[in-house]
Amino acid sequence: MLIFLSYGKFINSLIFSETKKNEIKVFDIICGFIYLSFISLIINFFFALSLNINNIIFFLSIIFLIFIFKDKKQLKILCKLTLIIGSISFLIMVLDHSNRPDAGLYHLPFISVINENKIILGLSNLHFRFAHVSIVQYTSAIFNNFIFLDKGITIPISTILSASFLFFFLKFLKNKENFFFLFSNFLITSFIVLKMSRYNDIGNDVVGHLFFFITIFFFIEVISSKKYNFKDFFYLNLFVIFAFSNKLFLIFTFLFPVFYLIYFKKVEYVFNPKNLLLIFFVFSLLIKNVMISSCLAYPLEISCFKSLSWSSVDKKIHSNPSYKSIEGEAAVKGWSDLKDKANTNYKEFKSDFNWLSTWADKHLIYLITKLVPLFVIIFILILMVEIYEKPRDKIIKNKSLRSALCFSMLICSIGTIYWFLKYPLYRYGYSFFVSILILLPSYFIYLRYQETKKKKIINYLRYTLFIFLIFVSLKNFQRIYKNFDIKYVDYPWPKIYSYEKENLIQKNIEISIGQNLKIYNPINRLCMYSQAPCTHYREVKNQIVAKKQRGYILILPKD
Repeated sequence: MLIFLSYGKFINSLIFSETKKNEIKVFDIICGFIYLSFISLIINFFFALSLNINNIIFFLSIIFLIFIFKDKKQLKILCKLTLIIGSISFLIMVLDHSNRPDAGLYHLPFISVINENKIILGLSNLHFRFAHVSIVQYTSAIFNNFIFLDKGITIPISTILSASFLFFFLKFLKNKENFFFLFSNFLITSFIVLKMSRYNDIGNDVVGHLFFFITIFFFIEVISSKKYNFKDFFYLNLFVIFAFSNKLFLIFTFLFPVFYLIYFKKVEYVFNPKNLLLIFFVFSLLIKNVMISSCLAYPLEISCFKSLSWSSVDKKIHSNPSYKSIEGEAAVKGWSDLKDKANTNYKEFKSDFNWLSTWADKHLIYLITKLVPLFVIIFILILMVEIYEKPRDKIIKNKSLRSALCFSMLICSIGTIYWFLKYPLYRYGYSFFVSILILLPSYFIYLRYQETKKKKIINYLRYTLFIFLIFVSLKNFQRIYKNFDIKYVDYPWPKIYSYEKENLIQKNIEISIGQNLKIYNPINRLCMYSQAPCTHYREVKNQIVAKKQRGYILILPKD
């Protein structure tokens, strides 16, 4: 947390010199997480994120802390913040598994790759999922330092989850009268607490959705305030870019800054030189994508550069983007649950809603069960307000709030429709429809009552949140108690070596692929955090060849 805070506060103060250096905000922690993610990505173009590099990053954070926080009065706040976020992160992490099975398939193996190597061209030919890793893997990689060693790679995700929870919780406490912000911040905080509180469930998806929530609520807050400045525009773009860098699926978030410019008629903001940093972030992300997969947005074939030697377009290899696009969409739509696979291929299954009945039998039920608790909470809240509040005779409507809400609903609706038509798996798109479920009732209550001065309702909401926190804490304590006597290699950190009870360090089969370059196959099904580069695909040794050129490793299709 301190590392994120130091980088966030330091870089924010460099960009905006009027920023109060001694003021400690959760906002700076979130920004620091973003900055460090891109810093680690850029470093990896030239160096492996090795122990030495990561130690330098760590020591710089200490210097920034000393430079920024000279005021002793702020130390008390700093200690409180560290204690809260540290405690929540610890409770989430201890004696748990990494996200399964994706962590073992490509999250952890990719972290291992960038800890041991600078960027490898054509890495997706080793495992196609390396082409759409989250930028969070880079953030995780830099925490392999002299303090935590390899166990540190599990820290960043739990920290950003804890910081995001605190971000919305503090906003809930701050907005004590306006019903829209009171309700919406309460609901999103409740959702994070109840549905994002297990380390095992936190993969690439959760972080992306967290930043979508941060983006949309920051956008509504900024627009409704009717106050415009370049700083807000900058941070809005920063959140948008980071959400996209975690999940390409969240590309629709780029429409938020566009609306901001049109609404406030501030097109000149586009030409502010400070935007060069944001452009540099986007450029580095796209370059990384091309170097790993030959595509700007894998597996979208139209975005691929076929002429690059490591391109898998039109090649007989598992990473062929055309094939993976069809296969991936079919898999998400329920291919594994289809009974008549023999007479149906991927393309037929995913076309003309042939998938709908198969998807509905399993995935629709799962979707409903996931959203039921949120529906129940919303119903109880509306009922409670109806009992304790009287409708206002005269409502002063905030047109800016309405405009921001309508546009946000439009973006969420577009995202939901696209999600349903292309990749209707709950974990891929839930931030879209969860946002709709939160925004609509919150605005309904706002229109009917606008504001409350009754402390009774506010206190009830606070008590409810504390009950949720206690419930989730007890669940985690129960899990910790259950697993307390299960000893394993990296005890009590989240398991990163295998899914076996003992979590023994993964043993791999060594395979030569040219010019004294080696890859590894796991003896068990998953690579986990082991010797790199590792892939669970056995057949890949017959599909690829590797060579070194100008200090960089290239993994090429054999044909």
